Amino acid sequence: MKNLFLLVSAFVLGFCSPLLSLAQEVIDGEYLVQVHPHRALSRTTAQSKFEMVEKSLSASLFRSKVAARTQSSGSSPIAPYDPAKEQEDCAEILKDPAVTYCEANYVKYNGAFPNDPLFYQPSPSTPLQFYHFSDLTNGSTFFDTRAPFGWDRETGSKDTVIAIIDSGANYRHPDLINNLWINPGELVEGRIVDDGVDNDGNGFIDDFFGIDATNLTNNPDDCNGHGSHVAGLAGAKGNNGIGVSGSSWDVSMILIRNAVDCGPSVSTMSVLRGMDYLYDLKTRRGIDVTAVNASYTGPNFSQAEYAAMQRLKSADILFLAAAGNGGEDGIGDNIDVSPQYPAAYDVDNIIAVANFDTRQGPNKIAVSSNFGTTSVDIAAPGSRMLSTIHQVTDFENEFNFNNAPYGYKSGTSMATPVVTGAVALLKSQRPKIHHYSQLKAMLLGTAFQIPALQGKVNSGLLDIASLLAQADPQDLCPNSDKFHPGHCGCDQPENYTNSDSDMVPDCADQCPTDSAKTSPGACGCGVADTDTNGNGIVDCTDLQIQSVTPGKPRVKRSKRKLKFTLDDLYPGSGYLITMTTTFKKKVRGKKKKKTVTREKLVRRTSPTFSLKKPKRGKTLKMHYAFELPGGSPFVSQNSPEVKFRGKK
Repeated sequence: MKNLFLLVSAFVLGFCSPLLSLAQEVIDGEYLVQVHPHRALSRTTAQSKFEMVEKSLSASLFRSKVAARTQSSGSSPIAPYDPAKEQEDCAEILKDPAVTYCEANYVKYNGAFPNDPLFYQPSPSTPLQFYHFSDLTNGSTFFDTRAPFGWDRETGSKDTVIAIIDSGANYRHPDLINNLWINPGELVEGRIVDDGVDNDGNGFIDDFFGIDATNLTNNPDDCNGHGSHVAGLAGAKGNNGIGVSGSSWDVSMILIRNAVDCGPSVSTMSVLRGMDYLYDLKTRRGIDVTAVNASYTGPNFSQAEYAAMQRLKSADILFLAAAGNGGEDGIGDNIDVSPQYPAAYDVDNIIAVANFDTRQGPNKIAVSSNFGTTSVDIAAPGSRMLSTIHQVTDFENEFNFNNAPYGYKSGTSMATPVVTGAVALLKSQRPKIHHYSQLKAMLLGTAFQIPALQGKVNSGLLDIASLLAQADPQDLCPNSDKFHPGHCGCDQPENYTNSDSDMVPDCADQCPTDSAKTSPGACGCGVADTDTNGNGIVDCTDLQIQSVTPGKPRVKRSKRKLKFTLDDLYPGSGYLITMTTTFKKKVRGKKKKKTVTREKLVRRTSPTFSLKKPKRGKTLKMHYAFELPGGSPFVSQNSPEVKFRGKK
């Protein structure tokens, strides 16, 4: 939409009330189809009652010609799910041998309003937002995320990028506008210019803040308030004196709108478009997307969505998914038994989140929250949460404050962005950690163990204070359990003081005369700060590795074949092997010395380098260097040479 830039300063009114029905629905007449990459669709399929209207990385979208005419007349594309109709239509599409699977374009639900039976109506003058984030935990009755203790260490960074796949967001809201991601590929001379050009070549014109994945435009504006509420819980600007704060005070949020008909319904295809958009941003546009918030759910397994999840995993993108809010009876379900997706997909970059009710003691998992010790990873506050919204429509639960709209909502949709914001805090504190598994392990490993969550989730309650105070598991200093942050060398006491008032507990606090060493992970003030082993973390292991000298290779001769074997120094190391053969050769009746050099790079345990049938009189020399995991420079100093003179 070319006028997106103008919309930033024009508050667009209009609200579509969300639907509360949990009956399964689909986008009428639409099917997600996978076509074999090496086969073309036959004319039979192309000329049937279906037509392919879109092809993406995850799936092709087929639409019946009847449904296309119906939608063009203004009718809603949402219809009740009919398994028999899906089977009949997919059977027609699957007649083409190029098609490998077919499924309906299922609708999922944002769960915009709470179905929690403990829902209540305090006065808007007492918003109670920080009740869920307070520092009043006593370890027995009342529980919360202890966020203020964590904020003492880290409040976030604009360099950390997360995505909100939801109903869009109110990007004009004063508590959100400064924490929006701005697409650098669309800037002209560093400025937002609505030039109507797809400057970064990603298929969307002027996608400054994200996209509308439902209508395929560049306008991710919110029309039902759910996405705005979610975005505020993850990353409303903190400490700005305006309204509320998200888990991360500073962050860059990509907005992806996926709402259908301006309600709580979500098309699977729009979800796939959003995932593909993020995958492209990270793998082709250089945008380091850390995590995705997905506060929607549905009962149908989608092979297309599963494949897209795997693709996000390959790009090291965490996926935070709401566990869901139970059925029509308002009681949470065990999604290990009755799966809800995407939370229940067996893909290990997913973090599924349950709603823990922190409003009154004794605290417990919300009655409406889904659970499951296999499928649900962690719990977070999600009941009666105050956050940013699109506009005030319900004067009991929503209000204007400082000329901006705020409101209360409950559910796992609200618990999930609290965790997403915490992941953003961790990434801001440890920017060199890029692998999703490290972030996930650190998040779950510091969760607060609460009896009320035993048998409900596989870790515990989000604990932001412990998350940001933990030692890094990748620091492998021997004989020491003290790592960073706030650690000035192996075996030295860990000190979290902040004597230089830079808001970072680091070596400078313990070594005030050493201004050059301020990063966590350095092995002693004054020591060179490097990351030799390429794990993205500067630690004591790096300094130990620098002193390692490659050992001598083993040489074996059998059946006129020389075989050199190197003992693997570190798993995943690369070895650059150079073999030099020197011999004399007759050239025009005279013997001249000739040297032939061969070079080979190998990456495997105990690599070998062989030379078949060496001739007599040849002198062989082998020199090698090793490269540590992560692509660090080759370490070749003091590498030995091996000489072998062929037998005469």
